[in-house]
Amino acid sequence: MFEPNEVQFGLNMIAAAQRAGVRKFVFSSVIHPILSLPNHAAKTPVENELINSDLDYTILPMRVVSELRAPSWERIVETSCLAEPWSAETRFSRVDYRDVAEVAAIALTEDRLAYGTFRAVCA
Repeated sequence: MFEPNEVQFGLNMIAAAQRAGVRKFVFSSVIHPILSLPNHAAKTPVENELINSDLDYTILPMRVVSELRAPSWERIVETSCLAEPWSAETRFSRVDYRDVAEVAAIALTEDRLAYGTFRAVCA
């Protein structure tokens, strides 16, 4: 279930960061926040507020994280079936959460990702 007040929570976090004098803000967003899916659309106003703030921001639109398969891995091995909750024709990629964490660490400790949006891709 998604948080119905997600937009306000995000806006509150940005305001609190500004009041506290935070210099860098890394926002974990979603791929394609303009989609009409509630969990995607809720990211757009937060991204807009962040971009228009005086914070040094980095936006990381998340893809599906590979490790979400862990709870069902035994069943996948038993059945040789990897079921996804979308059409087999849907194109998507998965990323390793450790790669996302590494990028977030770079964004927080260096300046090379400042004021940008960076989508994780599988190579």
